[in-house]
Amino acid sequence: MESVANSLATAGQRGRRQERWERLRWLWDHSTLKRVPRCRLHATGTMVTAWVASGKGAYWSGLQTCGSVWACPVCGPIIRQRRSELIEAGAGRWEELGGSLAFLTLTVRHHQGEGLRGLYEGMQGAWGRLQQSRWWRDLGWAGYWRAVDVTWGAENGWHPHLHVLLLANGNSAGGLGAGLSERWRSAVVRAGLAPTSLERGAVLAVGRPALGGYLAKVDGGWGIGAELARSDVKAGRADRFTPWDVLGSACDGEVWAVRTWAEYEAATFGRRCIESSRGLGVLLDVEDEPTDEELVEQDQGGELVLSVHRRVYRALAKSGYAATVLDVIERDGPRAGEAFVDAFQAVKR
Repeated sequence: MESVANSLATAGQRGRRQERWERLRWLWDHSTLKRVPRCRLHATGTMVTAWVASGKGAYWSGLQTCGSVWACPVCGPIIRQRRSELIEAGAGRWEELGGSLAFLTLTVRHHQGEGLRGLYEGMQGAWGRLQQSRWWRDLGWAGYWRAVDVTWGAENGWHPHLHVLLLANGNSAGGLGAGLSERWRSAVVRAGLAPTSLERGAVLAVGRPALGGYLAKVDGGWGIGAELARSDVKAGRADRFTPWDVLGSACDGEVWAVRTWAEYEAATFGRRCIESSRGLGVLLDVEDEPTDEELVEQDQGGELVLSVHRRVYRALAKSGYAATVLDVIERDGPRAGEAFVDAFQAVKR
């Protein structure tokens, strides 16, 4: 599988926005889902507009979006970033109220050739059994946020796992450690999966000092919300790759990656990626949790700097220049962006 590792090694060399839009452009022609092939390719009206928001850069408005946190390289990061901000604020609010935090990672045993759908459903079943146990309920958790993460490796196949940020009353989170690995292993077996490792099947970090090890993984203001929600910016390892790595290799024509990505799309479609426990909003005195689609469509504000007809925008997007226009606007200003569009139209005539 050396060719797999070699093809993935080039991922991330292009600019992140350009890379995401190039991958979306490939999905317009190859995605097996219904909404992704229309995402940011079709307009919602006659005109498509470009805006610049302070601290957020340039972006297009007036486009159809898919709202797929799993399968869209453009919508996914937006949703994850906004979820991470909500989680970060909620966790801070809980600590202000005198509570504490615990970060739990739960994994299942897996091997090459084992389907992602079966592993995912087994893991979900085990999580449900753990929550329903009297032992878990007696711990008295106030609530949680839970995120599903998925990676793939050439040797061991799919690796779905859960990250759970638990809200504890006072210091009661310490009681979770006793017997956790054994109980998770039992839940996994009852869900029909192979027994997990007692050392690595369930890993718990309690309190801010212990969470420091997680939060040190990525430079630049990495918080607990990002650790839970921003798997899209975590780098793959030498033997394990993120779905976005796989998608990048699919875009490069790697047959194994095209097949692997199609399985990933099918197995994750319609499933919740990041969710909170029931009643958490009331507990923290915050608004109802928005849907992924609502997060994507949130108004970013800013200044309107460019308007183009939908036919012009579509031509830009199909040619791979939709992201380029935004880069030009950010780097050289709105007039440079307008000049780029004019030059593009002149060449196309």
